[in-house]
Amino acid sequence: MRDAQRLAGRRKRLKLWKRFPIRDARKTDRFGFRILSRVSLALDGCPDHATEVQDTINKPIFVVGSPRSGTSILTWCLGQHPNILVQPESNWIGPFAVDVAIRHEIGSAHGEHSQLSALEVRREEFMAHFGNSINDLVLSHRRQFEMNLRSSALRDSSKVHEGFQIVRSLSGYGQEDSPPPQSSQSSSSYAFGDVIKFGVGDGSERFRREGWSYAEQQFTWTIGQSAKLVFSIPGSDQSPTLHVRLAAFTKAPEVPWQPVEFYVNGQKLADWTVSADAEEFTAVIPVELLKSPGELEIELKTPKAISPKSMGVGADPRLLGVCCYELSITKQSDSKSRWVDGTPEYSFYICGLRKLFPGALFIHIVRDVDAVVRSLLNFDHLAGNNLIANEQQAYEKWLRTVECCTQAERAYGSQVVYRLQYSDLINNPESALRSVLTFLGERYAPVCLEPLRLRINSSNVPASFDASDPKTDPAVVEKARRLSAELEKDSKHVEPSAIATTEMETAFDQRVCEVSQLAKKVIAKDLVISGLQKEFDERTAWALRLKEEVEAKDLAIRRWKEKVKAKDLVIVGLHKRLSRRPVEILKRILGGNR
Repeated sequence: MRDAQRLAGRRKRLKLWKRFPIRDARKTDRFGFRILSRVSLALDGCPDHATEVQDTINKPIFVVGSPRSGTSILTWCLGQHPNILVQPESNWIGPFAVDVAIRHEIGSAHGEHSQLSALEVRREEFMAHFGNSINDLVLSHRRQFEMNLRSSALRDSSKVHEGFQIVRSLSGYGQEDSPPPQSSQSSSSYAFGDVIKFGVGDGSERFRREGWSYAEQQFTWTIGQSAKLVFSIPGSDQSPTLHVRLAAFTKAPEVPWQPVEFYVNGQKLADWTVSADAEEFTAVIPVELLKSPGELEIELKTPKAISPKSMGVGADPRLLGVCCYELSITKQSDSKSRWVDGTPEYSFYICGLRKLFPGALFIHIVRDVDAVVRSLLNFDHLAGNNLIANEQQAYEKWLRTVECCTQAERAYGSQVVYRLQYSDLINNPESALRSVLTFLGERYAPVCLEPLRLRINSSNVPASFDASDPKTDPAVVEKARRLSAELEKDSKHVEPSAIATTEMETAFDQRVCEVSQLAKKVIAKDLVISGLQKEFDERTAWALRLKEEVEAKDLAIRRWKEKVKAKDLVIVGLHKRLSRRPVEILKRILGGNR
């Protein structure tokens, strides 16, 4: 195997030498040899990365179909599954696929003189790498996503729908009809993956021992320098991870944070620095502490616990260390390995999503077109927006969306795109979800039925609501109704079609080209706007300079006017004095004659 990898590396080096001949020997020593030797080292003995991509393929789930067809409710049903992480409507991944394709086009635009072409990076490989990164990013932030949901619920539970739950434990997963395990309230027994909350009425007191205060609305404080928890746990053959969300009592500058020492069965496992802001801390519990069932003692030591009263911030005399919001212990098998996104607009991006995620599966949920139109118009009316202006736009929206999905069915076959009737989901939910989970390769979990007990994201169309519009084109309505009836009767099993696949590929390439051209036009217009802005700024600066010059001259004129006015006053004074002198002289002469 190693020899084969080295041989492949040598072949790639040979291609690089042929593609980039270095004619100048002086440059060969200084640059060429150094660069190509590094390439050789990187390629020699390394497997082809395309094979690596295939080995790490990911399998997200996309629920597609017309808006108001049940995409949200189906997404949240699947999100209750122990192995599927529900995601809010993302809206960015589909357009991102087009953007990535454009970047590959730019990176290989000049053939062998372009970076991606020189590296022989095909578009499929390029896009799949981005898809892998997105998949890893989503799954690695799963716990933070769940914590944010719970934080929202703690702040205002009225804003969180009862159906938006997330099942975390895989206990019992694999037993065909077993419900999620229920923790006993009378003992300290604990199942891996269960989340223990420390608010009022959450039942954390059955695990708490010495060193804890009373439970408050969302958390419980540790008091003194040590607080203990005891769990009765099953044995484990792997090292689980403890997750605990803590915040500390602090007062700057005297106590800006609290040091916390974490112990399990008397063995110190971690040192944490806890601030006043709640955050999650983790520690891996050694497997030797869990080889056999028994009690697990967790201790939080807070050597700098202080009382608010001693710090002058209240009358509370308790020695407060940290407040605990929630705690869980998870095994690696508790992690959900896939995620589901129910963005309806992704109906137009199935080809691009398949390139980002070659192992992605799609569920096309279909609802009767007349019901969708009524729901769309009523939903927009209730929401106070105008996404759908009238009945004809609603029919056209349904047609465009469903035609894209049915084309994907023909292109990729029913092994990639599964069609589900909305009526089956509502009337026979267990059977519908069983078939969907079988398609996804997942075991049936009864908890997936939970959101169907409640109406999620419903427009509640009243019977008296009239969606008809005399301006609607009858031909559009007829076309939509005919397609709706055909999908209701047609077999769900569809074989992949090379012709339909080519059509989708061509449409995707055309969209990439159109968006690329549009981007170029936008850049050109931005340059024009930038030039006009520069000219405007220059003219504005010129006008401001002229204004300053005019203001300076106006000021000089005002000063000259003031000087002239002062001189005029002097002249008037002199004139008055001179006008009195002849009279005085005449009086003197006449007085002398007497």
